[in-house]
Amino acid sequence: MLAAERAAQSGAARGRGLRGVRICGALIIGVKLSSASVMLAATHTASVETLGATAELQALLPQSREFIVSAGGPVRITLSDLAAPEPFVELQLLVSRGGQKVLALSGAGAQQFPATPGVYSVQVLGTPAPATDTSSPAGTFDVEVRELTGNTVLFQFAAGIAALPSPPRAQSTVAATLQIETAGTYQVTFNDRSLPAALSLIDVGVFGGNDRLVTISGPCSAAAGCTTSFTASTPGSYPLLVAATAANPDQAGLYSLRVSGPGGAVVYSATQPVGRLAPATAITLPAAGGYTLAATDHEMPVALSALRFRLMQGATELAALNASGSVAFTAPSTNPAQLFAFGRAVAGTGTYSLRLAQGAQSVFRDLRTLPDGYDVGLNAGGYHYTFDVPSTTSYRLRLRDLNFPAPLAQLRAVVVPASGTVQAVNGTDIDSTFQLAAGPAWLAVIGQTSGPSANSLLGVSLAPVAGGSSLLDRAQGLGPLFSTQTLIIPAAGSYDVTIRDLQFPAAFQELAAAVTRGPELVGQVFGSEKIRFDAQPGTYSLNLLARPSATAQYATWGFELADTPPAPVLALSADPVTVPRDGTTTISWSAIAATACSATGGWSGTRALSGTETSAVLAADTTFTLSCVGDGGSTSRSVTVAVSAPAPDGGGGGSLGAGALLGLAGLLGALRRRASRY
Repeated sequence: MLAAERAAQSGAARGRGLRGVRICGALIIGVKLSSASVMLAATHTASVETLGATAELQALLPQSREFIVSAGGPVRITLSDLAAPEPFVELQLLVSRGGQKVLALSGAGAQQFPATPGVYSVQVLGTPAPATDTSSPAGTFDVEVRELTGNTVLFQFAAGIAALPSPPRAQSTVAATLQIETAGTYQVTFNDRSLPAALSLIDVGVFGGNDRLVTISGPCSAAAGCTTSFTASTPGSYPLLVAATAANPDQAGLYSLRVSGPGGAVVYSATQPVGRLAPATAITLPAAGGYTLAATDHEMPVALSALRFRLMQGATELAALNASGSVAFTAPSTNPAQLFAFGRAVAGTGTYSLRLAQGAQSVFRDLRTLPDGYDVGLNAGGYHYTFDVPSTTSYRLRLRDLNFPAPLAQLRAVVVPASGTVQAVNGTDIDSTFQLAAGPAWLAVIGQTSGPSANSLLGVSLAPVAGGSSLLDRAQGLGPLFSTQTLIIPAAGSYDVTIRDLQFPAAFQELAAAVTRGPELVGQVFGSEKIRFDAQPGTYSLNLLARPSATAQYATWGFELADTPPAPVLALSADPVTVPRDGTTTISWSAIAATACSATGGWSGTRALSGTETSAVLAADTTFTLSCVGDGGSTSRSVTVAVSAPAPDGGGGGSLGAGALLGLAGLLGALRRRASRY
């Protein structure tokens, strides 16, 4: 899949829900584009991911590919620069397996490695040559994996890499094709919707063969617009190209374009955002007729300085709203509508809500934040969530600064119930109770980091005070570097999460990770290290904070999740356990889940994982200790062998001591007394 296809899929994924709760804000921000968390299931799993230094670089990253080695043996991988349209300035390849680097290639070439059966991953990075008069800044490459035993090709693919687009973010270009079925005259109407302000530059062209049939440029207001026509001499495909540039300081704009032909047949009708304006929200209208669009500025933390909306059907404007309030309009059909929104806050952050209704029936409601996701310039992030409250009751909202890797400067939240009072809270550790009615409800969270390079992690939960299922339990990264993966733990136990900097194509400037369950921090690690944590069955999150180096566009990290291996099980015995002086014993031992053993005490040195051994002669009680280590830790066992006293010497005229004489006299007296009874 090429980069453009991946970017389209990533955008489509942003609106998806998570575990029944629709997350409206960006879940994963900064270096990672996709907002859909990756589900990784224990008991053992591993992955490798390459991250771009910017979102634009991430969008250009070619998809990683996988190949399977069925039988062990030598394998050769070949990277070729196809030089189409031009050779790469730089081309690199990484092969990984199990979250670890297998090999890396710098430049086109081939390398052989000993492979074992399993799944391998391939990632290619490339810097295209600058554009020429006959080419665009892009390149293509080919990868071949060949099993040398039998000379079998295991895997082969070719793909392209484009360079960073040169137009500024304030500019947008749309290319389309007009399918003309009937020859005749066609009307082209361009309208600048001035959201938030008029465009600074436009250029519209329709082409037929080698001729430019239509040119529209200059200011075009929404009311009057710019209209021209062209003649399609024959049916067929006519290319359409529209370039628009938004004005400063917002670098955002909106325009609509309509092309219609004989009899009013519409061949093109669309509204397009320009520059920094967010894509439209799709809304389904249940019926033609009257509607009301309303917007409310919740002034949290302060009032917004600008709040504007356009509701469109294709190129037709249904409603325009330029401040808090409401506007009534009539929808002529049930065709899908597109809602475009723009907001600006005096202090950089804010919240507002929207409602589209037909009479008393809500068609669409939402709560939104400014910024939406993390904004580096503001050192702030905004996130909003929508819930279906099952029953009317009191709910407890907890917002916690998890202090990973740095504390937050400020936290703010606003709760919007389906009915009742909108409530806002502020602080760095929030614990508040709200009454929520059955039906939809919304929560917005805005966090402020301590500086432009700071990153922080917060925990958020919303649960019934009286107990029951939580509406929300999650950790949220706040900063330009966070990405998140979801870990599914199937069974209780101890688990290891290992993070590795694979140094491809260069080492990370910063790499850290935190494991969370809901809003709670379970473990954290900095650099290429391991986190060990005890877990119950359920959903956990791996929150990765990763910053590629200032001189590298990309960096790659490896991840591995596995059950913690058990500590070694060790059996140690001596036979016999009592020996005479200068006697010996036989030591027997066996270790399970161990990698090495060593002996101390009555013996010493490295020992095999199992065996028997005759001790040296023993002159005194002696303790034998064996210590074994393994992936799960270490275990020690000891056994003590007693040395018995020597047997009494029976000959040779020895003398008796005083104690022995007294004992003998006592025995003789007892015998005399017993004899006197008879």
